[in-house]
Amino acid sequence: MKRVVAGFLLLVISSCVAWADPPFTRRSSQMQHDALKQYYEIPIFRLGGRYDLADSSKWENGGEGGTTLESLGGGKLRTAYIAVGTPRRNASGEITNAVIVSSYYSGDSTDMFEQWVKGTALSGNEPVIGPGRPIDTNRYYVVMVDPLGTWGASKPSDGLGIKFPQYSYFDMVQANYRMLRDHLKVAHAALATGVSMGGTQTYVWGVMHPEFVSALMPIGGTTQSDAQDPVGNWTFQLMTAAIESDPVWQATKGDYYKLPKEKHPLPGIAFGWSVLGLTGYDFGYRSSQSFVSVQPEVFYWDPPNEKAGSSVANRAKLYDAVDLVWRNRVGEKHNINEDLGRIQSRTLVMHITNDNWLNFKLAERAVDRIPGADLIAEESPVAHYGVFSIINHRKNDPKFVAFMEDVDRLDRAQQYVDKNYRVPGVAANVDPKKSFWKDYVTYPYPVKYADVRDGNGTTWQIGYMDEYAGSKPDPQVLVIIHGKGAFGGMYGNIMQYALRSGFRVITPDLPHYGMSGPGYLDKSPARTMQDMRDVVHELVVNQLGVKRAAYLGHSLGGQLVMGYALTWCRKQCKT
Repeated sequence: MKRVVAGFLLLVISSCVAWADPPFTRRSSQMQHDALKQYYEIPIFRLGGRYDLADSSKWENGGEGGTTLESLGGGKLRTAYIAVGTPRRNASGEITNAVIVSSYYSGDSTDMFEQWVKGTALSGNEPVIGPGRPIDTNRYYVVMVDPLGTWGASKPSDGLGIKFPQYSYFDMVQANYRMLRDHLKVAHAALATGVSMGGTQTYVWGVMHPEFVSALMPIGGTTQSDAQDPVGNWTFQLMTAAIESDPVWQATKGDYYKLPKEKHPLPGIAFGWSVLGLTGYDFGYRSSQSFVSVQPEVFYWDPPNEKAGSSVANRAKLYDAVDLVWRNRVGEKHNINEDLGRIQSRTLVMHITNDNWLNFKLAERAVDRIPGADLIAEESPVAHYGVFSIINHRKNDPKFVAFMEDVDRLDRAQQYVDKNYRVPGVAANVDPKKSFWKDYVTYPYPVKYADVRDGNGTTWQIGYMDEYAGSKPDPQVLVIIHGKGAFGGMYGNIMQYALRSGFRVITPDLPHYGMSGPGYLDKSPARTMQDMRDVVHELVVNQLGVKRAAYLGHSLGGQLVMGYALTWCRKQCKT
């Protein structure tokens, strides 16, 4: 029950605010964190324009054909954020380890700070962001951003009202990209994530800036909220209709800003929140509640008692009708399904299976469209609001652990310096009196040697490369086994990729191949597949002390590692 109450508190925060001239809404949701929020203004940024994703030069300053706030007398576009953690900078002074956290429909960066940095009952009673937490501030520079149209970012209730351009999710993301790049000097983001509408923005980050973000973790977001999602679209259309049914909205056609705040269409806003509240929680849970407990969430034009509709009436005072209607309209045309193939980032989608706002089936379809994406899903007693706690619930899930390890590896790849790499090749003018392999063939990395005995007692001198460019005492290990007619030196590009991703890489030449051939030309090359498997196991496990590794085999090497797995692998290897 505490978790449920905490869920309601997200939308029921009350405060005493004196309303006069614009802005008609405050700039932070959680005022106790307001001092942490920073701002950055972007001049001549176009809102409501077209985005040709194939040519980013056309929308550097917003979509083509869009409208600037300056042209309407509204001043520069404002962005807002809270940053925590440890920035790492490259030689040019740019940050390369940012984590972008986009906020949700009714929230802002102070809400995400409260939920994920401080930790609440709704987020699982533990922080998600912090030293040693799933999003580790000892490793990453975490920037929580306000979406355009909400709280600290530019929004209609700042003064323009219905003159404010109708913006899009592309505008939201591009404005914050400009803030990150131009103001905070972020050259690369290790991860973009967010919950609910923040998860929706996360997908958009992936299609707009596929090379800027290494990994995506949308939580409870959607790639479509237009007519292809009839239930979700219907829900928010109803909320908009409820707001616009207010007599003040009807009389002023939404241009009510000359009136004092208490005369704004607050009943319509309360009606809208009541519409959302009906479906925000699981219907089974709603059906189990007494009407007395839900009546504060039920809207009445003429409340029958003091508590009836009180929660939504208080909530309405914190928001502005045009702000909410414009925010709802963002979703009415949102659909990036055809663009999901643009995503290059490592992607983990997290979703609540009984979410009534953002349908789980649509999340499954999005995963199918995103190259290499994984999915973690769970049912939640608080339905949609389970987005806040799913990371803490699933932080030990093998999929989540593997994903965050990949985020770490991809981030470390930004720091990678290939000190030992040599251009592989074969020298000219070979002297037949010398060893061809040792004297005239250059491998991409230095070759080491070990005397290794197979299961029959035959000793082989094995040449192998063993490289690691990181600093972890026990890194993940990749063992590469070459194919027939090949040798380890041919796999330098794969080694580079794995090293850049944080692996220790071991690449041996099999007996009588490459650097394991010299000295045996006068001896019988006879050996079985199992003999060669014995040699690999003796070298990697017994001599190099690697008890657990991933084994990658090409061609003949694939046959070798499959038999290797059947012979030795239990918890020692992945093939």
